[in-house]
Amino acid sequence: MENDTKKFIIAIFAVGIFIGSIIGGIYVYSGVSPPFTVINSGSMQHSDESSIGTIDTGDMVIVKNPDYQEITTYVEGSKTDYSKFGEYGDVIIYRSGDRNIIHRAMLHMTLYETGTITQKWYIPELKNYDNWDIKSILGSVKSLYWDNENCILTVDISSTFYLTDVGYGDGEPSVNIFKLGIGKDVGYSGYLTKGDNAETNKTFDQNSSIHPELVTEEDIKSIAAVEIPWLGCIKLWVNDKNTDLIPENSITSLIIVFVVLISVIIALFAVSWYLDKKDERK
Repeated sequence: MENDTKKFIIAIFAVGIFIGSIIGGIYVYSGVSPPFTVINSGSMQHSDESSIGTIDTGDMVIVKNPDYQEITTYVEGSKTDYSKFGEYGDVIIYRSGDRNIIHRAMLHMTLYETGTITQKWYIPELKNYDNWDIKSILGSVKSLYWDNENCILTVDISSTFYLTDVGYGDGEPSVNIFKLGIGKDVGYSGYLTKGDNAETNKTFDQNSSIHPELVTEEDIKSIAAVEIPWLGCIKLWVNDKNTDLIPENSITSLIIVFVVLISVIIALFAVSWYLDKKDERK
């Protein structure tokens, strides 16, 4: 019995070291404390059910320090075929007021020239990119307002910028870029951002109450790096927060994972016990 107790203690100690090593490695990889974030809304979901490879309510995500990698936007990603979590480009976590928002970086732009009637924006990502438009009371003015060679977009108060055929829902998010530049100095720059959900997040964050300004480098806290499906459901249950938004199949999947893990642990102890008894008989 004393021997069994020692082996049990050693096994627990080894498991503790193993888990501690994994957590320590995640901290080093992330460069952010804490290195995890739990998804508590459905703004990034691609359907009513959760899917591995997309960010769903109740998922946990390992995040990375933005100094560790350059952010690739949706537009850049569509040209280079770089995707993350089911769509082109990177997903960022940024601060808006008193909350953190986890949405996709769509397009980066820099205020090049400002004025009371028109503004000019430097947007190199749009060079030779077709899936966008800019419209005014005259209709599409893309051919008049866009200088493809110098990557300069001229806008006025009546013009609205659109990305077209966006994401799995072929969306058309829009924003009045001129309004984003009012009161800003030349050199002001940042990202247009958007949640992936084609039903609840049809437009840019900058065209809503989510974040009515560009997301600047200073706003960005981290970059979403690795999805851990369903595990964040536990935190939502404990905090009784947005549990009604958790997809039903996430709960089922989480229960299956725990049953499998417990079964594996029981099986390992059973095998160990059997081998010990076999040795005793010898």
